Amino acid sequence: MFWRGIKLWRGITTNEEENAAIPPNDCEEMIIDLPPQVLEPPPQCAECCIYRVPKRLRLVNGEAYTPKLISIGPFHHGKEELKDMEKQKLTYYIEFLQRTATNPRDIASIIAEKQQKIIYCYDGGLEISSQNILKIVLLDSIFIIEYFVRATAGGENGNNHMEPEKQKPPEKKVKHFTDLIRYIYYPSPSKLPTGDAVSYVYSATKLYEAGVRFKVIEGEGGFDKIKLKKWKPLGKCQCFNFSWLLIFIPCLKCFTCLEPTQSLLYLPSFVADNRTEELYRNIMALEQCHYPLEAYLCNYMVLLDHLINTGEDVELLADKGIIVNALGSYEVVAAMVNRIAVEIVEENSCYSDVAENLQIHYEKGCNRSIGYLKSTYFSNLWRGTATVVGLIILGFTLWDFVRSTIK
Repeated sequence: MFWRGIKLWRGITTNEEENAAIPPNDCEEMIIDLPPQVLEPPPQCAECCIYRVPKRLRLVNGEAYTPKLISIGPFHHGKEELKDMEKQKLTYYIEFLQRTATNPRDIASIIAEKQQKIIYCYDGGLEISSQNILKIVLLDSIFIIEYFVRATAGGENGNNHMEPEKQKPPEKKVKHFTDLIRYIYYPSPSKLPTGDAVSYVYSATKLYEAGVRFKVIEGEGGFDKIKLKKWKPLGKCQCFNFSWLLIFIPCLKCFTCLEPTQSLLYLPSFVADNRTEELYRNIMALEQCHYPLEAYLCNYMVLLDHLINTGEDVELLADKGIIVNALGSYEVVAAMVNRIAVEIVEENSCYSDVAENLQIHYEKGCNRSIGYLKSTYFSNLWRGTATVVGLIILGFTLWDFVRSTIK
C-alpha cells in the first residue's frame, strides 16, 4: 500500500523553507508514535450515524454506494482503485502543515482524545486498530479542510464555488457530508411525516386526463410545499373544471382568473442527470437507517415513483417544468426514478393526504368520464376540431329532421 499510515516529518519546524526541503517520499519513514489505545466495542448509542448500506438496497445498485474517485473514512480505505487520491491527500497534508506551521502531534492528539467517540459513530463498529483509525481520520480531516480552503480562495479550482459571507449557517448540527446534503434539501421542514405510507397514486398521465394539472414550485427545495389545490366548487361539481377549455382554446390562458378552476398539483423541480441516482440513493440510505420516521426524501421519491410509470409520464411532467431531463430519453428517466424507489420502506409519509386526495379525485366517475371523452375526442387540436365540427353537423342534421317532421 502506498501509505501504511500517517507519515509525518520528525522535527517539523515553523520554518517553511526547512519543511519544503523534505521530499514527500521521506514521509514513509516518519510515524506519529502516539501510544495505541484499547477500544471498547461500540454500544448502540446516540452517536451512531454512519451505516453500511442495507443489503436489500445494495443489491439493486451497489455501484451507487461505492466511491469512484475518493473515499472518506475507513469503510473503503485501502482499495486499489482509490490509491491515486491517497497520494493527493498526502500532498494536501504536507502543504497544509507547511502553510500553517502546525505541529502534527497537536492535531493527532485532538483526534486521539475523540477516538472512542469516532468509533461509536459507526454502526456495528470497525475491525481496525486504533492507530489506523487515527491515521485515516487525521489525513482525511486535513484533506477536507485544505480542499475547502482552496475552493473558497479560488485556488487550484480557479473559481470561487463558495461565498462564506453569503452562506446561511445550518440551524441544526449536521453529522457528516451526506447528512449535510440532506439538510440542504430539507432545511426546515414545516410538515412532518405523520400520515400512513403512500400505498398507491395514479400515474401523471391518468391524473392529467382526469383534470389534474401540474404546476412547478418555484425556487429552491419545495419538498414541503407539495400539495393538491382545488377550487372549492370543484369539490361539489366537477362541471366547473374548465381544464379542457383552456387546452383547446389557448387564448383563454391569458385570463389568470380561470386557473383556479382547475385541480392543481404543485411539485418541485426534479433534475435527472448522471449524478442524480447516486446522490438520491445515498441520502435515502441514510434516511432508511437513521431517520426512518423523518424520511423526507424517501417520501418524495416514492410519490414520484407512483406518478411516473412510462416515458409519457416523464414527457408530461417535463413539459410542465417539473422534470429537468438531462439524460435525453424519457424512458431512461422513468426507469431511473422507478429504480431509485425499489426496496424503500416507508414507516409514514409527508404526502399521505396528497395521495389520498389524488385517488379520490381520479375515482370520481365524473372525472374519469371527462378524461375518457378528452383522450378519445379531444386528445389534440385537430381531433378536437373534427369533433366540434362533427357535433355541429349532427346538430344541423337533427334540426332539419325535427323541422321537417313538424311541417
